[in-house]
Amino acid sequence: MLASVIGFAIFEYDNALKMALVISAGFSYFVWGIVHHYIHKDISVDIIFEYLFVCLFGVAAIIFLIK
Repeated sequence: MLASVIGFAIFEYDNALKMALVISAGFSYFVWGIVHHYIHKDISVDIIFEYLFVCLFGVAAIIFLIK
């Protein structure tokens, strides 16, 4: 996540790269949330959907602000 934020600041002139950084950060958030709950043995379909929708909403909001 920190690498995405730093890359977002460094490459402020390149919208395509910023969108790729946002998408990759959202994907890593989703995957890490699933891995975290799997390790703690409390994963459920509700948790998966929660992470998916938070990820999609966050990515969509930031991409909307970039354009």
